[in-house]
Amino acid sequence: MYPENVGKYSTFILTHWLGYRVADCVGLIKSYGWYDVDAGYIGYNINGMEDVGTEGMYEAATVKGTIDTIPETVGLIVYRNPGHVGVYIGDGYVIESIGTEGGVVKTEIDAREWTDWFQCPYITYY
Repeated sequence: MYPENVGKYSTFILTHWLGYRVADCVGLIKSYGWYDVDAGYIGYNINGMEDVGTEGMYEAATVKGTIDTIPETVGLIVYRNPGHVGVYIGDGYVIESIGTEGGVVKTEIDAREWTDWFQCPYITYY
């Protein structure tokens, strides 16, 4: 319940994020998977993408490997334990959500401690 659940970030949230769309790391991936192209909005639990956390998504993946074997495939999910994911956008870069104050950023894959990559089981890769 607001404001009890936002703790030390309440002022920052009020001045920077209130009224904007925001997402945590797995929320970035869900917002893509749950986007209804025809209606133009993000629905809940649609397009076959289940409401799972980072661990559930990683465990459901059948195509995955260690970060040193990542292929040059845009849209792969990069992962590190415990429970953080980002989206590989190619050429050594990742889009990820790094917290309340950091927001969504573009980072170099080698600058972060990613351990694995996987194909999100709810996204079709070409």
